Amino acid sequence: MNDSDEYRRRAGECLLFTQYVTSERSKQLLVQMALGWRDLAERAEQQKRESGEKSRDDSTTGTQRT
Repeated sequence: MNDSDEYRRRAGECLLFTQYVTSERSKQLLVQMALGWRDLAERAEQQKRESGEKSRDDSTTGTQRT
């Protein structure tokens, strides 16, 4: 499982927990936490895409990364 999958799993768990808490404030916090995990997943995917693009660019131009 890669990082973004793990972050999305945690976001899902936060949303699942909202079904079991009675406090409205707790539900709001869990939703905020889920959004934070989702944002981390999106950032991880973006970084992975960008690093993949750099690797491809380096291999096509003959540039070695250090």
